[in-house]
Amino acid sequence: MRGTLVETKFSTTRVVAGEPITTDNMECHLKPLLRSDYYPIEFTAEQWAALEKAFPTGVCDFSKPGVGQQPTIPWQTYQSDAEGGGVIYGGRPLGPAPAGSGEGWTSAALSGWLK
Repeated sequence: MRGTLVETKFSTTRVVAGEPITTDNMECHLKPLLRSDYYPIEFTAEQWAALEKAFPTGVCDFSKPGVGQQPTIPWQTYQSDAEGGGVIYGGRPLGPAPAGSGEGWTSAALSGWLK
């Protein structure tokens, strides 16, 4: 393959199945298996029966947030101010940003930090 650019791409089975690239969905809501979800692939009756046996309660519905998934809370600290700086499980907000910081680069998801 002289002169041909070959690019290797890696992924996970969950991303191939439709999970966003963020891969932050630890437990998904389930939906029933529907043949139409896999168009243009056509399964034989035997293949479909094997899928139904493998996934009796359904498959991940990546169109919905994960079970218990919450939006990101920006600018957290996980270290205590106390001597020794112990861990704060779950985090603690850092408070408002210093004046003039973050201008021009903060996305809408983090805009609450500037207020």
